[in-house]
Amino acid sequence: MQVTQKLSWFRISAESLAIVASILLAFAIDALWNNYQLQQEEQEILKGLRDEFSRHVEAIQVARRRVTRNADAIDFLLSHQGESPETNNEIAEVERAVFYASFASPDLELQGGVRDALLDSGRLEIIGDTQLRRLLAEWAKVVERSESQAVASREFVMQSLMPHLATLNVPLPELLVPIDKGGLGGPVTRQTVSPGLKSLYSQLLMDQKYLNLLAITRWWAGGTLYGYDNTADKAQEILEYLDKNLKPRSSS
Repeated sequence: MQVTQKLSWFRISAESLAIVASILLAFAIDALWNNYQLQQEEQEILKGLRDEFSRHVEAIQVARRRVTRNADAIDFLLSHQGESPETNNEIAEVERAVFYASFASPDLELQGGVRDALLDSGRLEIIGDTQLRRLLAEWAKVVERSESQAVASREFVMQSLMPHLATLNVPLPELLVPIDKGGLGGPVTRQTVSPGLKSLYSQLLMDQKYLNLLAITRWWAGGTLYGYDNTADKAQEILEYLDKNLKPRSSS
């Protein structure tokens, strides 16, 4: 009887331990599965962010090239101040430079779907890298600082430079005619130039107020380029952290 009781208690204890072990194992498997799912979700988010910030870098480069072209046009005009263009090509060069110098700084248009959705959902913590989380959280301020500089530059062009050109009767809509698709300094040809147009651009290169406005516009363009460069550097830093945290694709 005693032996039977001992065996019965032993069997009950063994079965209890087996039940507890199976429950703990189930919890462990569930935790591992949840962790795996979170890691997979994090990887998908990181891939989306990498695509997004790669597009940001490209967009910044495009905007930078445009502002650089405008700044080059201003430098060209300032280097020829006081001169009088004589040949058709010289007048066309000045005309094209006036056109580009009158361009306002473009919007960056950095669409942030993945990053914005991540922050709006309050799930930024799904990204394990604390430094990457900080950079993503600060990104909006970086873009805002850069955009504020570009906006100020645009406002100056539209409110100061363009109105002064209007008072000088510079035919801005007609400037579209001689512009080719090349960069400043490329081949430019014009068949005929009216005496009035030649006189107009000669006076423009001697107009001190216009030249002063150009110098200020150039200063704003430099600030805009600095902001674009800083934004590009931050985007590149984020890309480096994304690459660091992205797992390499397994070869099939």
